[in-house]
Amino acid sequence: METNLENPKHSVSLMSVLSYLVYRTCLQLAAHRGYSDAIIKLENMKSIDNQYDFDSLMDSVEDDGWNFSDFPSEIPYRYNKSFSLVHPTEPRRLMVIFEGHNKNTTINISAIVRNYLHHPEKFNLEIVYVHQQDLKSQAKGVLDSLRQIVSIQDYFDLDLKKNPGEHQMGAQRYEKMTEEESAKLLSELYLQPKLCLKIYDTDPPIKYAGYRKGDLLRII
Repeated sequence: METNLENPKHSVSLMSVLSYLVYRTCLQLAAHRGYSDAIIKLENMKSIDNQYDFDSLMDSVEDDGWNFSDFPSEIPYRYNKSFSLVHPTEPRRLMVIFEGHNKNTTINISAIVRNYLHHPEKFNLEIVYVHQQDLKSQAKGVLDSLRQIVSIQDYFDLDLKKNPGEHQMGAQRYEKMTEEESAKLLSELYLQPKLCLKIYDTDPPIKYAGYRKGDLLRII
């Protein structure tokens, strides 16, 4: 699926690289992590095949309730495409945050984390931060410190133009094994976890799925 660049109203500037492809990938990411409300938006996305129609769809985002709920929501420019979801069965909330030309992005993320720490409900906060430019050392330092509190992953826009969870060849998918499955398998193979093959958490499909250090995965 490609953006129609022949019609002027469908053209996309380099500075506006966020597109329906990136947004759709983020919805898929959320759905694959168990946030079922994302599936509703994915259904709406089936009729979208260009940036112009995507922007029109985004005009109704706030009316649909796709905002930061109890968290700061007065964020300019691309933040109107950001969204938060609550997991239907687990105490988890996912926030997908799109950066614009705002240099204070890490300040806003820090504010979200502070509000999270004082939130009356107990849940695990997951943040996916999508940015257009490389992070400066100061911003990286702030995010690294916040990662000690909540799960934060950052992506370049261009990294999400194509779903990193989809494979052209090789493994079709990774599945996280339950503690019971892991214990049974390790016992049968007389293995310790440290002897299993390792994969970096920065590997695109692993990062996309949100797997973490210590998870044991089944490769299908």
